[in-house]
Amino acid sequence: GANGTSAWAGPFTFTTPCDVVTVFPYAQGFEDLSCWTNDNASAAWQLGDGTNPGFGTPNPGSVTEGASAVFFNSYNYSSTLGESTLMSPSIDLSALTVPNLTFDYVDAGTDSGGTDVVEVVVDNGTGAVVVATMAKPQTWTPVILDLSAYANETIKIGFRASSDYGYSNPHIDNLKVAEAPSCVTPTDLSVSGITSTGAIINWVSDGTQFMIEIQPAGSPQGTEGCLLYTSPSPRDS
Repeated sequence: GANGTSAWAGPFTFTTPCDVVTVFPYAQGFEDLSCWTNDNASAAWQLGDGTNPGFGTPNPGSVTEGASAVFFNSYNYSSTLGESTLMSPSIDLSALTVPNLTFDYVDAGTDSGGTDVVEVVVDNGTGAVVVATMAKPQTWTPVILDLSAYANETIKIGFRASSDYGYSNPHIDNLKVAEAPSCVTPTDLSVSGITSTGAIINWVSDGTQFMIEIQPAGSPQGTEGCLLYTSPSPRDS
């Protein structure tokens, strides 16, 4: 214009990139999908409260943190679209010595064709690499993944799945990226061979020494008078 101001233009729609995550622990409870992206327009990864009416059955019936979790809507996602990936924002791991990824996972239900597969992928800028292929736990199960191979790198974390025609809706909640603890929590605890005098206890862990506390049902951990053992896995008591 005559006063040196241009004419107005627009409005325009645009987005700015999310900040790189540099503060840890980084926690995502999936109350929203802010800075997480679906890789296709169908947005197969969605938020739900664990009951998800209208999205097929079964569902876990609950979440583990907050009011919602993210789930793969296999009920409404066509297998002809191929794989669908939910990716995190960029995460700079340089502040962590031994970076560790944890999350809660459940894949209630069964699939008739064996196509219900969820993979955890990591992309450090050279393409997504599968770091874990998930099993099908029927109840919420904690998952622990070592990311030390990516120490000092900037990565994105993703979950990749394909449709199984709605026989299950895999759910993820309570995700964290943080420094690995000096003593990582064991997983997949199971008890078998129970008799009146003993039982076989198994678990999965990279550790070598463990403390086993045996309490009567309903007793809080650490109650005085418990039986306490130190042992590798498995333990035949």
